[in-house]
Amino acid sequence: VLGQVGLMMGSVAYSNFLKGVPLRKLVVSTQVFLSFCILSDILLLRGVNLQLGIPNEIMVLGGSAFVDAIGQFKTLPFMVFLAQLCPSGSEGSLLAFFMSMQC
Repeated sequence: VLGQVGLMMGSVAYSNFLKGVPLRKLVVSTQVFLSFCILSDILLLRGVNLQLGIPNEIMVLGGSAFVDAIGQFKTLPFMVFLAQLCPSGSEGSLLAFFMSMQC
């Protein structure tokens, strides 16, 4: 459930703040952030989060939502670009194709 909330937050953040960012810069920065998020699992295994006062449950659920939100920044620019390229009237089919690829 939190992953879906993260996807929604990522979509809103992209449409409000990141549409003007060049694609290469967006993809590179997104990949760096995702790398740090995945490395946060090491902090969880080592118990660093407990030393910082962050419970395991919050660390796992928050990390999941954050990874999904950041991951949305990687796919949305391509979805928008391909929606602009597809013929008029077939945007719904393109969206259905993208959604089936994400599952």
